[in-house]
Amino acid sequence: MRQIRRARGSTRPSPDAAWSWVFAAFVLAGLTGVAFRLGMVGASLGPLELGDVRHAHSHLMFFGWAAPALMLLIAHRVQALAGDVDSMRRAAVWALAAGLTAYPVFLLSGYQTVAVLGRQVPLSVLVASLNGVAWVVFAVAYRRATRGVVRHRALRLWDAAVVFLLLAPVGAMGRGVADATGADLFWSSSAIHAFLGWFADGWLLLGVLGLAWHSLGGIEWMARLGQRLLVAGLPLSVLAWSSTEGRPAGVGVLVAGAVVVVGVGVVLLVASMLRPRMPGLAQTLWVVPLAALALRGVSEPLGVLGLEASATGDAARVLYLHLLLLGGVSTGLLTALAGKEAAVARRMRAWWIAVAIMLASLVLLTSPAGQSLAGRWLAVVAAAGPVAVVVLIVISRRRVGGESGGPASPVRAATADHARDDLLVSGASQGAR
Repeated sequence: MRQIRRARGSTRPSPDAAWSWVFAAFVLAGLTGVAFRLGMVGASLGPLELGDVRHAHSHLMFFGWAAPALMLLIAHRVQALAGDVDSMRRAAVWALAAGLTAYPVFLLSGYQTVAVLGRQVPLSVLVASLNGVAWVVFAVAYRRATRGVVRHRALRLWDAAVVFLLLAPVGAMGRGVADATGADLFWSSSAIHAFLGWFADGWLLLGVLGLAWHSLGGIEWMARLGQRLLVAGLPLSVLAWSSTEGRPAGVGVLVAGAVVVVGVGVVLLVASMLRPRMPGLAQTLWVVPLAALALRGVSEPLGVLGLEASATGDAARVLYLHLLLLGGVSTGLLTALAGKEAAVARRMRAWWIAVAIMLASLVLLTSPAGQSLAGRWLAVVAAAGPVAVVVLIVISRRRVGGESGGPASPVRAATADHARDDLLVSGASQGAR
């Protein structure tokens, strides 16, 4: 009870400086993506290799933008229950620093080894491993902050997300073991897909769904079933995009079944929150990222069952990843932040339009027409849209001093973050009794 009373009186906002750097990471990663698209249409990138530019783009989007942003938002929500979440915020800053540190290494050398003191060293992998340290620190801080608190659905989703955050580095280490032992290509590619899948579909997807539940609530039994299916299927579903070379007999069927189970779980979780009696503006804000996540639940089974075997399989994979990470995760992160920052809330409509245009350009790339020079130039222009919107958000935040503690009143009323925090504190108090 003493801890909960302290939470009621706590008014410390999320560090504005941290958010400024997180947005800067998004802009840098987005511009790197634009450069990659320019390289795809034949533009010179100087000494940079096209593949290295792609790796730098994806690494910074994953580890410099999405992961720290989610950590900061979870810390803000948990503060109503725990009061002191400074250690969680510090871990988020460390994760951001690790992502930014690895960016130039990936940009200049990708995953290639680099000569250091006369020896060839996988420098990018070594630097990127700093992310794992920050993740462990965050997981420990989260556990300490939420220990003894009644596990409502949002916390249960974040609990599962943190578990997959800790599992993700295991996949990365598995790649090293597979390469060292000369294992078949299936095992080495499965290890890296496990790392990426547990991070994206485990940590990011579950974490954003927890943010949505915190703002909206929903049908508990449906969400509980959806989470169980999602968690049960993820250990195998992440192998769906692995190489089939050397794959044991029967594994393909198991993986396909796991992908369907995960898809059903995601759809159930989304459906549990999109119900008729919802606050009008809250539903408007959250319906876009939740719809994108529901499409993710449907699109990956379709992709795994057919598109990866087609000539446009790589383009379909890129479309799926952007549907999840841009349409679902990034939009969800901005939606959650819009609940406490008017500078973000005012740009949400522009963000939706920019994301829709970019996803449409990626859909076009899965067709023969999209492979034309005109189609690829369209992808370049579309890739700049989300970056431009985030730049506008940054400018607006600087003009109003961040607005970390002062969202526009209609958004506050719609998302009802403060009211929901009171409900969570009340529930925790009853559980403590």
